[in-house]
Amino acid sequence: MTSFFSKIKAYYPYIFLKKEERICKTRSILFEKIFQTFTSARMS
Repeated sequence: MTSFFSKIKAYYPYIFLKKEERICKTRSILFEKIFQTFTSARMS
């Protein structure tokens, strides 16, 4: 049981980082889309 918990403790930061990475990626894509639509709306 203790080894199981130590494994979770070892992997948790990695999982957390991956999740954060995914959130950052989706956020940046969202900002890019908003920026593109904003600039295209201003151009026309």
